[in-house]
Amino acid sequence: MRILVAFDGSAGAVAALEVAARLTRSHADGGQIVAMSVLNPLVDATDIVAPTAAEAVTEAERREWERLAGIVESVDGLDGVEVELVVEELARGEDVPEHLVRAAREREVELLAISSRRAAGVKGLVLGSVTQHILRLSDVPVLVVRPPSDG
Repeated sequence: MRILVAFDGSAGAVAALEVAARLTRSHADGGQIVAMSVLNPLVDATDIVAPTAAEAVTEAERREWERLAGIVESVDGLDGVEVELVVEELARGEDVPEHLVRAAREREVELLAISSRRAAGVKGLVLGSVTQHILRLSDVPVLVVRPPSDG
């Protein structure tokens, strides 16, 4: 089983990674997890001083990969599970949900796992906008994982 996990390092993303690990471990053929973070170069590389914009984006990708690798290493329950950590630049004209759905399709994954942030009040009655967008776009099954509760 091959699972793409939308991974930003948040507690919810870690929860989605843990659920994906349990699923791959329980699958007869094992499997692989692709933990993917998507960078928006217009936002994520603006604080990096580099000779070119492309080099700034490359440095932002490297920094994000190192940050997320540290988080992945600290997650319990990944022993024996193949996890590929990927940081990709948002393609021109795409938003994050479109990028994740396209990546899931191109990587031929069987499941896309994402955490949905809970909102308070009336907003809490619906899923987050990124999750809703992915659910509308994806032809790959989507697993929505609730983030751990704060209490």
